[in-house]
Amino acid sequence: MILPRATVLFTFKNTFVRYLILEHVLLLLQRKRHRVALKRRRAEKRKTEAADYAKLLAQRQKERKEKKQEEARRRRSASMRESKSSVSSK
Repeated sequence: MILPRATVLFTFKNTFVRYLILEHVLLLLQRKRHRVALKRRRAEKRKTEAADYAKLLAQRQKERKEKKQEEARRRRSASMRESKSSVSSK
């Protein structure tokens, strides 16, 4: 009977407490670390993209507001010109 190779890991400061961990378990742990790292990376990317999108929306909203104010200013000045010209023509 062939036993799988084992690796001894010391997990505590106390050297008497040891874990015999088989290689396939080490591979499982490595894959798990990788999955967690990918998950963390995706979350980070999602957060930065959300921040960028929020910044873009704020910029567009500001531009829209300025455009609306400019149009209102133009309308007001045009109506003032019309009212002045109508008053002076009477």
